[in-house]
Amino acid sequence: MEHERNLKIYQQMIKPVVASCGYEAIRADELEYLGNITRDIIENLHNADLVVADLSGRNANVYYELGVRHALYRCGTIPIIHKGEKLPFDITNYRAVFYSLEMDGPTLFRAELKSRIKALEKIDIKKTDNPVHEILGDALMKNGEEAAGRQSEMKRLVEENEAIRKKVVELEEQLFKIGRVKRTPSIDLQKIKYKKHKKTVPVIIVILCLIGSCFIAMQFYNKRVVHLRNRPIAISPDSVASLIRSRGFFDARLNPDGQGAVTHRYHVEEMQSVRIVLDKATGLMWQQSGSENFIRAFDKANDYVNHRNRDNYAGFNDWRLPTIEEAMSLMEPERSGILHVNNIFNPIQSLIWTGDTLVGESRIWIVDFNGGDCTSNDINNGYGYVRAVRSRPSSVE
Repeated sequence: MEHERNLKIYQQMIKPVVASCGYEAIRADELEYLGNITRDIIENLHNADLVVADLSGRNANVYYELGVRHALYRCGTIPIIHKGEKLPFDITNYRAVFYSLEMDGPTLFRAELKSRIKALEKIDIKKTDNPVHEILGDALMKNGEEAAGRQSEMKRLVEENEAIRKKVVELEEQLFKIGRVKRTPSIDLQKIKYKKHKKTVPVIIVILCLIGSCFIAMQFYNKRVVHLRNRPIAISPDSVASLIRSRGFFDARLNPDGQGAVTHRYHVEEMQSVRIVLDKATGLMWQQSGSENFIRAFDKANDYVNHRNRDNYAGFNDWRLPTIEEAMSLMEPERSGILHVNNIFNPIQSLIWTGDTLVGESRIWIVDFNGGDCTSNDINNGYGYVRAVRSRPSSVE
């Protein structure tokens, strides 16, 4: 009886709402378990952009899963509960959505749930929707930054070792040519094992759950990642026009009816005192701002990016200029403020360089969020802003 009621709530009151907001709904008991059930659920808790947790009936499994989700993410979790029941003591101060199957209850619930989803998509960077990050947020952020810093340092050491190895090979070859040494196998520094420094990071959080009935009522919501070309190429005007139309990108000249190929899921975070924009829809990390002034010449635009990498901007050193696909994915049909780009980004960067060149000419493609289109710039005398981007491995960040 309870299972049928929960299934009805999911199918008639939850799934239609999240679908209308652009999410794919997955109910926990719809998952095809090939191995450990707990592992599969936790993986979905980690991968989901939005979790709706039904706390009705004091289900111990749901409480445990809610605790895991709260430990993983600062926000993106919506608790719901049947009208007349009480929230657990630990989260009584956090707003839940109450539902009822009587009279206009389903209509009111659907409207409130949609409102909560839209609010989460615009939530301020410093706000949380759970007690874990409200209490430990700064510590969790610091641990994440330290881990990213150690990873970056290890990558730098590997690159330095490779440079030294190449230099040894070059010197050995020069000495051999002048007869100073016999040819011997060169040392492969990459095969030397380095012992990593160990550092304990306090990231274990103990979750206590209450005992209750045993039905599953946790829903997960995911969207497939839209993959965009991330390597620069030489591309012709006809190919650009074809790309824009096939992708459905908006371009005021080439595709004025385009509605955009990506339903973005932007999220602003502050990393090492700079703000970046994460887009879970594309797996990209963008500078929220970028260069403060116009940058003349393509070499100077690359210099700007290289300088950020040398400074380990936001804890990373693999920033780059975007491709046309990546830059055009930000283009919106309607102006958000003064530009055709979401106002989560700084409006100063109205015209940005890409890394793609124009076939057969000394020109670089640029994207203009003011005019709402893309065009090309002279490689030496053109100008534009830089908004650097990097790809985010989902398994790491």
